[in-house]
Amino acid sequence: MLRKNILIFIKRNTLISAFFIISIVIITSYYLTLDLPELFRGAEQWFNLLFQLSVGYIINFMFYITQVYVPNNKRDSIARRNVSMRLKQIIKNMRNSLSSLAEIYLDGYTGTDYTAEELSSLLQLRFSDKVKVLNANRTTRENMVYFSVREWLGEC
Repeated sequence: MLRKNILIFIKRNTLISAFFIISIVIITSYYLTLDLPELFRGAEQWFNLLFQLSVGYIINFMFYITQVYVPNNKRDSIARRNVSMRLKQIIKNMRNSLSSLAEIYLDGYTGTDYTAEELSSLLQLRFSDKVKVLNANRTTRENMVYFSVREWLGEC
């Protein structure tokens, strides 16, 4: 799991990951060449500057991961999970609506799968038809008012 997350991070952030690796190489080579003589005059100062910049980059890299990347990933994960749950609920409601319409319009229909013919007949709905669901807002003791297909789909 950790290896997978690291690979995903590297793919998404190739440039900063490359600079991180370069910084590690510079720091390692600096420590390995401390006892060696300078190749040219002032080389130690230039190499020391690269070393200091590399250390600073690694510190900033760790700050980015802990303060930006990880919290953003958690927030994105939570958002994806919430959207996924909401989409599943919407699909379930749509299925229930289609099943209810199929029970009304298709003779002898039982189940949740539809053939092409059944779907095409469902798509040719007459929105003024009444469904077998009472509209509680408009029904009185004397007058039973049923939803039209249009109103019922809107409520669903």
